[in-house]
Amino acid sequence: MSNSDRKPYLSATVLDQDLLDDSQDNLVNELEMVAEIQTPTGFIYASDRNKYVGDIFYEALLKFPSVNRTIGDWLSPELEFSTITLEVSNADSRFNSLLQGGVDFGGWLQKSVEIKIGLRDIASTYTSVFKGKITEIGGTQRSTFSIKIVARDDFEKLDVEFPTESLTISSFPNLEDNLIGKLKPIIYGDWTTALNVESGSSIPTLALNGKDATVISGSTNLDLLISATTNLSFDATTVVLKRSSDFFTIDTADIVNIDANKNRFEIRASGNGGTTLIDGSAFDFKKGDKFFVRVVGKDLGSGGIYNDNIVWQARDILLTYTDAVSGDFDATWATFRDKATPAESAISLIKSRIYRDDEAQAITFALSLLEQVRLEAFVNRDLKLSISSYHFDDLVPVPSFVVRNWDVEKGTFKPRLDTRNNFNRTRGFFNFLPDINDNNNTTPFLRNSGAITLAEGKLIGKGIVFPNLYLESDAKNQSIEILRLASSYFEIIEVSVTPRSLLLELGQIISVDISIGAVIFSGVPCMVRSIGYDATGRIKLKLWSFQMTPFSGYEPGFAGTVGGFDAVITEE
Repeated sequence: MSNSDRKPYLSATVLDQDLLDDSQDNLVNELEMVAEIQTPTGFIYASDRNKYVGDIFYEALLKFPSVNRTIGDWLSPELEFSTITLEVSNADSRFNSLLQGGVDFGGWLQKSVEIKIGLRDIASTYTSVFKGKITEIGGTQRSTFSIKIVARDDFEKLDVEFPTESLTISSFPNLEDNLIGKLKPIIYGDWTTALNVESGSSIPTLALNGKDATVISGSTNLDLLISATTNLSFDATTVVLKRSSDFFTIDTADIVNIDANKNRFEIRASGNGGTTLIDGSAFDFKKGDKFFVRVVGKDLGSGGIYNDNIVWQARDILLTYTDAVSGDFDATWATFRDKATPAESAISLIKSRIYRDDEAQAITFALSLLEQVRLEAFVNRDLKLSISSYHFDDLVPVPSFVVRNWDVEKGTFKPRLDTRNNFNRTRGFFNFLPDINDNNNTTPFLRNSGAITLAEGKLIGKGIVFPNLYLESDAKNQSIEILRLASSYFEIIEVSVTPRSLLLELGQIISVDISIGAVIFSGVPCMVRSIGYDATGRIKLKLWSFQMTPFSGYEPGFAGTVGGFDAVITEE
């Protein structure tokens, strides 16, 4: 007879992968759920059964809710917030005082909700699978017998607009009408190189007193704002005036009163000692004049070594313009910030810069920065912002976690080709310049001829935009690597599995080793894209399959393998 413990969960005090494996082997696990719901007067401690966990009593007031965590879609800069719906029993009217018309009603918005899964009454085994707040999206609803509560991921705090400062007539009484309400730009990175050849400078300025009659007459200096951010440097020798279609460089001697933050300065008026000549006449400000400058933007610290780093720029935007704090970011942000090899993935050497003068969602913009260097952000199990990579060198050829036939719920394994993100030809658009309001450069057309041949000559093209990269080598490297992945005919797998997969993380590489009818996966590395937990105890996974995508240490060897890390990409 087997000496295996048929009920390991009865004595376990730690919820780890070994316990889940042992429980799976014996077809028993008995994971349990608890919920902690903040109310206007305190907390509701609820579960699907009456039980103590530690010294807290959880009452049987609800069914196990469904929770879904996701990393989102590839090449889509959106952080998808987890949402949960709880229906708390109120059949005995015990919570009526907390509802509209009740003596303790105080509003439910921004109250916290946390869902934990663990073993028995051992508090140390309970791991959080959801933590969020009740929001105006759904909020609370009541019926005769229950209260329905809808909460969203706690990182909704990142879903705010930036920049935040605007020009007002109260602060600048002589502001031209077209600038009232204009957002003050934010600037990161080096704006002294790779600029528009015609003007020589690309950062526009805003005239703060352009409506002042004494400025127009040439007796008062013109006051110009560069940005809301404190800049590391400002080059007074390259201030350029654009008048109609002509460009003129302002004499350095006429650049005065440069602010200590290097984000504001004045141009001396002709009647105030100005020496700049425009077509032989002394310069005086005219309506429609535009000025462009060269600056190095916000200093991100550490001696300036991270000023051009796209990962650190994304992090700083979230820290500056949302309620995020440094403790919200895990160690992966520093890891990828400092990554130095291989060349195509050496983020520490890739140059990025930002100019933003219109509203954007902070998290969406930060994700778009990461996407340009093949990274994605998500909320991890520890409720911190983490980064996942789809660099070929970061993929794991022999993952430790293996999904086998007995893990899969019958009839749920559904692979499908990711047609939206399969393409065999591309071109990168890069180097956005604010003076032309467009990307100034493109890479050559790039193609995977093997993938085109496999598609019987059909060109499947997609342009990729890298607005914050400004070196051609960087944009070209990223275009090539994305094309190598996109042309490999990778699949998406949706599958329901047993609770043995409870502790999997988004972005984690696992191995799928199954044979179910016509579906055969022999140790195929797959990336976890989403994880769902439902009332039946099943784990619903969405996976990226690399069955047809070779990478270092993993060679599928199948016919039709045309993509992957060693795919031949040629220029047209």
